[in-house]
Amino acid sequence: MRIQFSLKSETYPLCYRLMVVSVIKEAIRQMDEAYYTELYASNQQKPKPYTFAVHLTRFTMMEDEIQAEDFRVTLSSDDYKFMLLVMGGLQRIRSLSYQSYQLQVKSLHMQKEQTITSDAIVVKTLSPLLVEDENRKPLAPTDPHYEQHFNEVMNLIKVTSTGVPLQQPIRIQVLDSKRKVVKERNREYEQSTSFANKRYLFFTSYQGRFLLEGNHKDLQWLLDNGAGKRKSQGFGCLALECEVN
Repeated sequence: MRIQFSLKSETYPLCYRLMVVSVIKEAIRQMDEAYYTELYASNQQKPKPYTFAVHLTRFTMMEDEIQAEDFRVTLSSDDYKFMLLVMGGLQRIRSLSYQSYQLQVKSLHMQKEQTITSDAIVVKTLSPLLVEDENRKPLAPTDPHYEQHFNEVMNLIKVTSTGVPLQQPIRIQVLDSKRKVVKERNREYEQSTSFANKRYLFFTSYQGRFLLEGNHKDLQWLLDNGAGKRKSQGFGCLALECEVN
C-alpha cells in the first residue's frame, strides 16, 4: 500500500527526514496510543514496517533550512493497519508543530498498487539506498561486497519483522547510480562525547536504477517496505519501473 501526502510550512529543516518521522509518529499516536507504544516505545530496535521518500519542488537550500513550494511525502508499507492509522491520523490532526516549524497537512491520497509477478524487476530509487558493511562503512553499488551486505541486512530485517527469511538471495545489477551524501542530526549522538563540535551526521548513499533478481514475493516485500539500512528514516524507497520476463 502506498500513499502520498503534502506538508506546508514557510520553511523546513535541512534535516527534514526526522521531521517526517515525527509526523508519522504523531499521526499514529492520535489514532491508537497502544499501537504507538508498541511500535516506538516497547521495542525500539525492531524494524519499522515502512519506508518513505520526500520530493521537493522549486526549492532553495539555506544553511540550516529549506524553502520549497511543494513538500510531498510518499509513504509505503505492506502493513495495512499501520497505513490506515497513518491516514486516519493525518486527516485528524491537519496541522502540528515540529520544533519551531508549524506544519499543515495539505493533501492526502492513495497511489496505485504495484504488484510483482516476475522474479526480475527494474526499480528506481525515490529515496537513496544506504548499504554499509559490518564496520558501518558505506558501500558503493560497484563494491564487490555490496550485494552480500545488502542481502545480510535485508534478511535480518525480514526475519526480525516477519519471522521468515528471504526465500533466496537478491541479485543486484547496477544500471546507473549516483552518490548522494545525506546530512542528518541525531539527538543521542549530539549529546555523546564523540559528537565534539560536529553538527551533522553524514550518510553516503546512492540513488539510481537497479535490476533486482530473486523470488517475486521477496521483491514485492522490498518494494512495499523499502531496501537497505535506515529505510524507515527516509532511505531505500523504491519505485517499480518494469518487470523483466
